Amino acid sequence: MQMGFIYLIFGVGLSALSPTLMSYIADITPPESLGRAFGWYTMALYGGMTLGPAAGGLIGSELGLRPVFLVSGALILFMFFIAFFFLPAPPAQSRSTGASSAIMPTLQNLMKNNRLIACLLATLGGCVGFGMFVSFMPLYIRSLGMDTAAVGFVFATQALINAISRLPAGWLCDHVTDRSLLVIGGSVILALAMATFGFCQSVPSLMVTAAVMGISMGVAFTVITALIAESVPNKMRGVAMGCYNTSVYAGMMLCSGGMGVVIREYGFRAGFFLTGAVITISLLWFKFLYHREDI
Repeated sequence: MQMGFIYLIFGVGLSALSPTLMSYIADITPPESLGRAFGWYTMALYGGMTLGPAAGGLIGSELGLRPVFLVSGALILFMFFIAFFFLPAPPAQSRSTGASSAIMPTLQNLMKNNRLIACLLATLGGCVGFGMFVSFMPLYIRSLGMDTAAVGFVFATQALINAISRLPAGWLCDHVTDRSLLVIGGSVILALAMATFGFCQSVPSLMVTAAVMGISMGVAFTVITALIAESVPNKMRGVAMGCYNTSVYAGMMLCSGGMGVVIREYGFRAGFFLTGAVITISLLWFKFLYHREDI
């Protein structure tokens, strides 16, 4: 019960931070630089997700687990002071003046935005793939007779390449006329990478495929965030970014809850193939909706 309460508070804080910060970035960034801005943002995000477990493992092995949480809490508290004293106020014209005070009318308006729906579907499908990697890759590696070190190598490769690729992906996003092509290309490669995992039988092959997966996610998700920011009115960006984050966690949840049954009945290869198919279907919906006129 104590852990459940802590996770509840943690989730509330995280859900308040992520959409607001993404909307804030869009408010203070010129439209022609959105790709690079979200490239830096998502690189920082995945960089923290990569460094956090590594640093936590080091501190835990040297000092025990309790200091890990104390150090983590102190770092987050330090970020409070950074935000309070150094974040500039967004331009007046970018603030959410005139935004509806009720969430349901705002959501109803957003659901008429085909470009936003297309981006959310692509996010949902891509995060089914990410959920497959996070939830079941360690079990798959162990089923191949490999040790825990192999899990670390594969995950570190994916996370590192994912983070590094965000900067060139942001640059591409700002220099391509039709940004949706980058989402399509990244999602196709992600689907192929997920299917390829089913054929990997060694650590090097898993690491190469994980690197390809990292690049594809770096491109697709960086561009998706920029597309959402430019596809909705300023006053609705916060809710739109909330929908994006919901799609991220919903995709991972659906995979974790559903693919276990598939893997148990038909094996890991079937699970990877089905994940690739789900990403492909979401991509087809993205392509169908993105260039349609809004309702």
